Amino acid sequence: MEARLKRLICEIPKPEYHCHLESFVSPEVFLRLAKKNNVDIPATTVEEVEEQYFAVDYEDLDKFLDVWLTAMSVLQTEEDYTEVVVECAKNAKMQNIIYREGMFTFQAAHGARGVALETVVNGFAKGREIAMEQHGVDIRFIAEIDRTSSSEDSVSFVHELAKFKDRLPIVAVGLDMAEIGFPASNHAEAYRIAKEYGFNRTAHAWEGGPEQIWDTIKGCDVQRIDHGSMAYEDEELVKYLVEHEMPMTICPDSDVSLGLHKWEKHPIRKLYDAGIKVTVNSDDPCFLPMNLIENYERITELFNFTEDEIITIARNGFVYNFSGNEYLGQFDEWVSNWKNN
Repeated sequence: MEARLKRLICEIPKPEYHCHLESFVSPEVFLRLAKKNNVDIPATTVEEVEEQYFAVDYEDLDKFLDVWLTAMSVLQTEEDYTEVVVECAKNAKMQNIIYREGMFTFQAAHGARGVALETVVNGFAKGREIAMEQHGVDIRFIAEIDRTSSSEDSVSFVHELAKFKDRLPIVAVGLDMAEIGFPASNHAEAYRIAKEYGFNRTAHAWEGGPEQIWDTIKGCDVQRIDHGSMAYEDEELVKYLVEHEMPMTICPDSDVSLGLHKWEKHPIRKLYDAGIKVTVNSDDPCFLPMNLIENYERITELFNFTEDEIITIARNGFVYNFSGNEYLGQFDEWVSNWKNN
């Protein structure tokens, strides 16, 4: 990669709106919180934590979720949830990410352990203040429904979530966890209620192919698709996504690390060339090999994305987000100065 293009990827102001906040538990933070909260883990050093939880061959989504959910057990207090948001901001600052929509998976990762939603919200709210004041990073939140939960439980979660709209900038409701055998349309009622409350709507559609993406669009009235890289297999779906300018949060390293694609056959170039509004994201940075900059670098090297194309992908993130459009002018001014240098 030429030096100018590499510098662009590092320095350009970036948005990101597919990253899971809980994944900003680094091995060091994980070990410290486990000791603080008396969580029994099979590790006593950072190196052992890395081996057990972070340097894992996940093989598939289910294996990843098993490890990830086990790691969540160290998060218990408001201070813990504040810390993951601050860690997210530090990570963002190092990569010139100025706006992030961070996902959190309350039902499966926290509520199931008895942690109150209020504890999580209060911790996140304090963390967001610190993120902006100390690091200049604007973090807003996407509350993920557990797609393996019942329709009744997901409806209850949305009603509970709405109570905290004034306390935390929850910009959308999403959908994650295990996918095969758990159609997004099971949660159509929760999404209908979320829309009535004024929440934006998105959902993971990762491993089920075009049929799963169609089910998500038709069943949940979503405004964007998280992951969705298998869309290229269905011409009608691609046409729909283009015509409706429905953005997709592509996570290349995640796709490869969890066994969905090989790097050399990743479809991001096909999706981009088809006219889909793709963005590049890191998904679960501490648990996966690559951060956001490294994801950009890898796709640029493999698929010959040009300077203008990288700028377009980054700009998509400021145009097709849920609440960060206010940064588009700042981004365009930066790009104008870059091109004039």
